Amino acid sequence: MPLQIEVIGYIATALSLFGNVLVVLKKRSGFVVWTVANCTWLVVDVKINLYSQIWMMAVYAALNLWGLIMWRKD
Repeated sequence: MPLQIEVIGYIATALSLFGNVLVVLKKRSGFVVWTVANCTWLVVDVKINLYSQIWMMAVYAALNLWGLIMWRKD
């Protein structure tokens, strides 16, 4: 895997973990961070042709947006 993709993967990992921490702390911004992380993972997955992961990250991004909308209602 090219170094550039590896670096993007580390950034996506950090964003994923940070988003998770924010959600645990009941911060709506966690869903936004998670969505950005999932979109970043999509870039990595497209570059390495990991199609099952592409679908999963796309669904996760949609679920994150849904979660954000649902949390705004509360």
